[in-house]
Amino acid sequence: SSVLAVNATTKEPEAVERTSPLPRINPTLAVRANTLYIYGGLLEIGDREVTLDDVWTLDLHKRDKWTCVYGGTMHRQVWRGVPDDDTSSYVSIGGGDDDDFDDDDEEEESGNELEEIESEEARAARKAAKKKEKKKSKRSGARDEIASLKSQLDLDHTERTPQMEEAVADFYARTSEYWNQQAIAAIKDDVSNDEALSQKELKREAFTLARERFDELQPL
Repeated sequence: SSVLAVNATTKEPEAVERTSPLPRINPTLAVRANTLYIYGGLLEIGDREVTLDDVWTLDLHKRDKWTCVYGGTMHRQVWRGVPDDDTSSYVSIGGGDDDDFDDDDEEEESGNELEEIESEEARAARKAAKKKEKKKSKRSGARDEIASLKSQLDLDHTERTPQMEEAVADFYARTSEYWNQQAIAAIKDDVSNDEALSQKELKREAFTLARERFDELQPL
């Protein structure tokens, strides 16, 4: 399965190690500095939708590999094989004492779950084949959207882009020379030829410009 594997010894579900995120719909996307973050979304398996809660990142400069920050709990959801909204169907069959089932019932239940998962995999494979071209187009669209966002916000300009976890004071200290030049250019038309711009006034204007840029990128 692309979502889980069953341990041959313990018969328990285990997450499959992956090098890239599972295909999904409606994930949460965010870009900060030069890093794309993707969280959650919905994975269609047959006629079911599994809620994903994994987190991945991608360096938008290199774009050579995905990094899994949190693997999520999707394998447990698929293992449980919820058929409807009945909360009793969420009970894991992996072990523990239950007065309502004896050992034979649990073994039969486990076999039924595995057969159901295999059936779901077959349907998912057929569905995935039909959607291959559509997903390819979506991935291309996502890359274009990321490139457009980087260009729109000028994220490749290191002096205009705060680094990860960088405070506004640190951001200004690192890029003060750039913002000083921007401040001079911004206010030169407001200062007459016989007036001199004090160093204090220059720093105040430069810091204001740096903070505006910092605040602009905070939602990312």
